[in-house]
Amino acid sequence: MRGDMQNRPTRAARRSHKGQVMVIFGLMAIVLFVIAGLAVDAGMSYLSSDRVERAAAAAALAGVAYLPGDYTSAQNAALVEAGRNGFTNAGSGNACAGNPSPCVTTSQPATNQLQVTVSVSVNTTFLRLVGFGTHTVTRSATAEYLPPIQLGQPGSQQGSDMNTSCDGVGGTYCSNPTSGLGSGG
Repeated sequence: MRGDMQNRPTRAARRSHKGQVMVIFGLMAIVLFVIAGLAVDAGMSYLSSDRVERAAAAAALAGVAYLPGDYTSAQNAALVEAGRNGFTNAGSGNACAGNPSPCVTTSQPATNQLQVTVSVSVNTTFLRLVGFGTHTVTRSATAEYLPPIQLGQPGSQQGSDMNTSCDGVGGTYCSNPTSGLGSGG
């Protein structure tokens, strides 16, 4: 009986182990809460990023039809299309001073190109509790206007071949062109 008494922990030793499970559970709950919050808030950020990217692309395509030559109408069409997609410009004109949300800006990198940049602030839900607040998602899209190519158009564009050496008369088409679409050349 005396040997059995020596193997049993004393009452003081048992009391010192009682709070460990609660501490470990509390720490693991915080870690799991942060991971779940990151998953939910990252998913919401991704969905917002996708919406912003689609709105920028739609706005660029809507405005590029007015180029080259009418940048004001192109800019207006882009802003209207961005507004239709839920991103009405909170900035003034084509500037976003003071970081308004959403912000839509346009630029013209070339005479036949329209670039639209849309940025929006995304709020966090769970991660706000551990110190992470809102963040900004910004996406840009560039559309380029190319003039239509008419069938049989002479010149150096694909789809036509103006060959002056077929029959020796300048400006006539060859019945068997050496290069161009469908020529095999």
